[in-house]
Amino acid sequence: MEKFWDNYVVIKVENLSEAELINCCLRENIVLRQVKSADNALLISVCSYDGRRLLNILRSKRAKAKIIKKSGLVFAWLALMRRQGLILGLAVCFAVLYVALSYIWSFDISGNEKYTEEDIIAIVEKYGIQKGISKNNLDFEEITKEILKEYNGELSWFWMQPKGTVLEIRLKERDNTFLDYDKRADLVAAKDGIVEDILVLEGTARAEKGEKVQKGQVLIEGVEYDEWEKDEMGIYQPADEGRGIRAQGRVSGLVEYEAIGICSLNEGHLEATGEKEKGYRILKNNEEVYASKAIAGIGLEKILWQKEIKLGEDIWRLESWESSGQQLAFQSYDLAEAYQECLKRGQQTLVEKGVKAEDVLNTESLLMPTMDSRLVKVKSLVTVKEDLVEVRYR
Repeated sequence: MEKFWDNYVVIKVENLSEAELINCCLRENIVLRQVKSADNALLISVCSYDGRRLLNILRSKRAKAKIIKKSGLVFAWLALMRRQGLILGLAVCFAVLYVALSYIWSFDISGNEKYTEEDIIAIVEKYGIQKGISKNNLDFEEITKEILKEYNGELSWFWMQPKGTVLEIRLKERDNTFLDYDKRADLVAAKDGIVEDILVLEGTARAEKGEKVQKGQVLIEGVEYDEWEKDEMGIYQPADEGRGIRAQGRVSGLVEYEAIGICSLNEGHLEATGEKEKGYRILKNNEEVYASKAIAGIGLEKILWQKEIKLGEDIWRLESWESSGQQLAFQSYDLAEAYQECLKRGQQTLVEKGVKAEDVLNTESLLMPTMDSRLVKVKSLVTVKEDLVEVRYR
């Protein structure tokens, strides 16, 4: 496939032999890209900068020459430059599109319940945001902070960002219903971990991303403040005692689980034989005092038909039982196999703890020393990202 930026011309030459044409090009250092014969003529391809020189040489030889094809970026650009109206039109279209996309023409509002869309638009208009205004000189993050400060008693969360010509506005209205003291709730860490993400919907954050927290530590406190003031560093701080609420939000973090797998190089285990085993046991006051696989004596067999016998203060019973037969079998491992078996058993322990394989972010396994050289012990540490919070009422 020919490259678009490969500039060349194809010339049709008549009344000149192929040998003479090649000799002329060699003398003038003109590189022939391609030479073909077609209908008593030669079709030659040369680079665009050699095209004009070659035409002059061919005419001096009284050969008939005609350019039948031009290809490449240079020729496309020259053709485009001849169409100034098209270029001007495209420039105007791009300019109009750029200008149009630089302004806000509509609002997309969600999360409002008590407030109407007109109320929300009126709030942002107080800060200079309205239809037809350029978005390039607006600091949406700073305006959001000012709105939350002014409407702290009404809005618990507010976010806005332009998307094309639409200003997206998302908000969470504050529930100002005062709760009884015993209904106040905090969100605390359900386990030790490192905070990855924290989203406060109701209440005040008491942890931040990257912080290592311990089980029971308050992550989102069930308290909110109606008055705020700047400290000497210019940071807003609560200016009142606050009031108790039910904290709401989400906190996810990295939690580390430990699982230990132990495997013996020569392990015994019971396996089914496929046969049935029968026997009996004697119970005194519901406690087993004797058991056997063999039933000996006609008297004992007759007792099986009786539920119980009372001798003095004691109650005796004879029960029959039946179970699948089992036998002791052994499994031997070499060190590598024992190590893999330890990992497998450790993973099973993690599954029992509720850890899912798709949630594991990192795994580290360490071979641990043991007092018994016939045992292999491996400790696995896995890092999982999961929900950290649980509710604690006061």
